Amino acid sequence: MPRLSNMPAMVSVKTISSSLAGVVAILGSLWAIDTHYASAEDVKQVQQQVNTQIQQIRTEKIEDELFLLDIKKQQQKGKLDPIDAAMYERYSRRLQDSKNSNIQIENRGNK
Repeated sequence: MPRLSNMPAMVSVKTISSSLAGVVAILGSLWAIDTHYASAEDVKQVQQQVNTQIQQIRTEKIEDELFLLDIKKQQQKGKLDPIDAAMYERYSRRLQDSKNSNIQIENRGNK
């Protein structure tokens, strides 16, 4: 049977070791949670990449529409009907706006 004078030392060792184990468990959990979730900077970069890709797809779609109207214009000997001419002008403006938007997105990405 242990002496009474040794009891406080044993309790303190047990208390310290259990406290230390608890602290290690908490720190380990915090580290695991931190590495599990994406950082705000990672999310921001992914959003920027997605926005750039969406803008590129929009630009390509507009270019495709203009290409089809150019073919139609050639087939009709250089003359588009009023609706197609209006669509051509609209797509041309949208293409210019899209290219300006691409430049702005690229400039934001370089900062």
